[in-house]
Amino acid sequence: MANQAPTNAELAQQIANLTNVVTNLAQAIGAVGAAGAGGTGGAGGAGGVPSFATSPGIADVDQLIDYTTKCGASLYEQGTKALATPFDLKSNQVVIFQKELKDRASMMGWNQGNQGITKFTNKDGEDIDLIDEYGRIDEGTLKTACDEFMTGANSDKRAAQNNEQMWRCIYNTLTEDAKATLLTYSTDYVVQVNGQPKEVGPLMYKTMMRLATLDGNATVQALRANLRELTNYAIKVNGDIDAIHKYFNQNYAQLKSRGKSVDDVHTILFEAYKVVPDANFHAYMDRLYDDWVDQTGDMKDATHEEVMKKAKQCFDLLNHNDKWGAKSPEQEQIIALEAQLKDLKLSKKLLDKLKGKDKDIDKDNAQAKQKESKGDKQNQTKNK
Repeated sequence: MANQAPTNAELAQQIANLTNVVTNLAQAIGAVGAAGAGGTGGAGGAGGVPSFATSPGIADVDQLIDYTTKCGASLYEQGTKALATPFDLKSNQVVIFQKELKDRASMMGWNQGNQGITKFTNKDGEDIDLIDEYGRIDEGTLKTACDEFMTGANSDKRAAQNNEQMWRCIYNTLTEDAKATLLTYSTDYVVQVNGQPKEVGPLMYKTMMRLATLDGNATVQALRANLRELTNYAIKVNGDIDAIHKYFNQNYAQLKSRGKSVDDVHTILFEAYKVVPDANFHAYMDRLYDDWVDQTGDMKDATHEEVMKKAKQCFDLLNHNDKWGAKSPEQEQIIALEAQLKDLKLSKKLLDKLKGKDKDIDKDNAQAKQKESKGDKQNQTKNK
């Protein structure tokens, strides 16, 4: 006997049952995805909808990273790998090291949220960013603040994971010689946690900056002196704008990190630009200086960074057009006069040489005549 076709009511019930099964499966899959992504600081917004983030490390900056997942392991690898430029604890590399470390901190979320580990309050109650302002917080205050994620309430939270990534990152960036130097100061950045030595990333960074830049009032005075000698340095490097700016940034950044500065920073730069050996560059920077003094045009309220940017653009343009090193009319006249003077000196030298030869010829002629006369006298004596 043939099976009877299901009624409409039976079909409707079967469809409802299948719909429930599909819904339950979708919810289960969403829950698994949220546990695997949201728990690692990845995408995992409400209802499975991803939250916006510019990098995986900052998708959920206050949540623990699950290192048992592929996403978590990838975040650890990204956070701990060395920065692009090896650091040898020398002051001339501090600016580059700071920039690359700050980029890594932003990418990994070390400087964000309640679990960040680069922003602190110093003993004066001022909020500082350790990477940029390492000189504005003392070691004791910094160590006390770091205790929170080393042995305190956040020792098992994201801040502790951030610390592990940070210290490994900066240590892996050091050259072999720099590592050997840093290890001799390990007591300054290693603490005991449950009887085991643990590195503290912010303290390690603070120690490295101390070794690279020599903290102290004498250092501040030396840095200011270096800036005020920028004109002499410009002469030394023959007006190379890139070298001048690099030297300026090295000293100014270290002053800024200590909460210090110099009052006449614009004047320091403009004075250095005056000794750059290029007439076109001089004319351009002289116009900018006049506008800055008068506070008009692009130079109204211009920062020293904007002045440096314009100087760099002019330098690059002149080099690109093979016009760098142009002489002023006065310089061309001096060069021409020097060439004439050189020609005159050569002419005088040649004339003196010719006069010397004439004297030699006259001397030879006189000796020959004297010898001839002597011979004649001898012949006359024999004939007698």
